[in-house]
Amino acid sequence: DGSALINAIYDWEGFNEGKYGDTEKLIPQNDNAKWALDVIAEALMSTLEGEEGQPAENALVIFDESRHPQNALLADSYNTVYFLLVYFTGEGLAMLALFVVLFITFEAVLLKKRDPEPWRHVFSIIYYGFGDANRYTYYAKTEKIRQVFLSKVRNQNGLTVEEFHAMSAKELVGLIQDPVLAKFAIEPGKYSLEQSVALVKRIKAWGRR
Repeated sequence: DGSALINAIYDWEGFNEGKYGDTEKLIPQNDNAKWALDVIAEALMSTLEGEEGQPAENALVIFDESRHPQNALLADSYNTVYFLLVYFTGEGLAMLALFVVLFITFEAVLLKKRDPEPWRHVFSIIYYGFGDANRYTYYAKTEKIRQVFLSKVRNQNGLTVEEFHAMSAKELVGLIQDPVLAKFAIEPGKYSLEQSVALVKRIKAWGRR
């Protein structure tokens, strides 16, 4: 544990003199420097018979980084729960249980999270939210559906944003090859909820061609 050998504790005189920064606490003279040297010396001694107390030829001491638990309420709670799971079930089952709980929690957050207005998904415009009430509100935003559809057209044809914006309406119609969707993409207009749902289904079928 390397924390036992940090300079601030090993060099207690320098620490008390402010060599490592101002401090209101002082390390007493009875520090762990001698103990640490004894530990290192013991680790470097030979274990062969007849060589007791002698340094080993290939001795090696590795100092590992110390890991201290965080002084946070959530961290302490997590460590306590994980300890209890390991104690009563075993490490493998504890990890599996935590994974399942976290997965279910994240899924619940995703289902409850509403779709932000400026966000556009370029791969699917089918609503995956929670509840039919939000579904109808989502389908009522025809301008958003149009933007997503145009992004799908651009991605499917491997065009950059600049190349796509530089295209003429005739070229765009040629890429879409669907009179209903082409009109929807070029001519903004008001659509009823039923028409929006029909357009979404048509766009989904178009993306599979």
